[in-house]
Amino acid sequence: MNHSQSSNYTLITIIQYIASVLIILVHCGRLFQQDALHFFIKSILCRTAVPFFLITTGYFFYEKSRKFSGYYSQYTRRLLKQYLFWSVIYLPFAVSFLCQQNVPFVLFPLALAGAFSYIGTCYHLWYYPGLFAGLWITRKLSKFKRIFVPLSLLLLLYSFGALETYSSYIENTMLNLIYSSYRKLFFTTRNGLFYSPIFVWLGFILAQNQHRSIFQKYLNGKLFFSILCFSAEGWVVFQRQGDDKNFFFSLIPFSLFFLARILQLKQPVWRQQKFVRFLTQKNFLLHPAFLESIKQVSAMFFNGKEITGMELFAATFAVTSFAGLALWKMKSAAYHYPIGGETK
Repeated sequence: MNHSQSSNYTLITIIQYIASVLIILVHCGRLFQQDALHFFIKSILCRTAVPFFLITTGYFFYEKSRKFSGYYSQYTRRLLKQYLFWSVIYLPFAVSFLCQQNVPFVLFPLALAGAFSYIGTCYHLWYYPGLFAGLWITRKLSKFKRIFVPLSLLLLLYSFGALETYSSYIENTMLNLIYSSYRKLFFTTRNGLFYSPIFVWLGFILAQNQHRSIFQKYLNGKLFFSILCFSAEGWVVFQRQGDDKNFFFSLIPFSLFFLARILQLKQPVWRQQKFVRFLTQKNFLLHPAFLESIKQVSAMFFNGKEITGMELFAATFAVTSFAGLALWKMKSAAYHYPIGGETK
């Protein structure tokens, strides 16, 4: 996850941490017995997390690349190193999954190479290839001086991706035939072609045009209207739920005006920012290892029944937070800076 290195983005740091907790929550299975409450938490509230990371990444990437000419290469190299490291860490998870799917051993190298380039060796690592592709596409589209062409293209790509959310509405249509054929081969439309580019691009657009009236005036009203649209769209999807629920069209204006509004607010310097950014990253990277381990251990103690839902979330969040704190203390001792942040 990308975070601003500036010292005065306190609210963004806090919201990114909350978003990392929501990402843990979304991976914990059924959360509540009540259908509407479960849908609201998991498929509405939690679905705002990844777009927020993507749009803030786009925003800060543009700001940094404008100041440093070689920032794209520097950033992608650093990100690739992270991705390689965590892909190896989660390699046993990928191998176990392939075994469960009865994939022939001779095809393991090909399957793992495909996973690395597309969905990751664990379900959360898709974010890295998604971000790589999103940044590459956005940089190419940034060459257009007018936004109509890139916006139209990105909306078209996002609309195809949204077929997974609206799959129950397109049954017995040609669209469903095309979508089903794609899904059989590529499993999901949540990737660096259909999902992430539009949010990264919006971050670029906001960074370029933050001074304009559209991002300065009546933001409370625009944000409120976006929330109303998100609520209405959520109700439509809730009535007939598709294969997955990553794509909501109203997430596009909501993410844009939400970040624009945050950037308008006074953001005081906060000494804990570096610590919280560290915990945010570790929440994202570590939680599947603990979550899957807790499920396996619980099955051993409860006659094969794995814990799920809020119990699984509470246990995973507690263990992940403890691990993040322990790693921070180790890092603090190595670099000689206190819990609150790095000393100058």
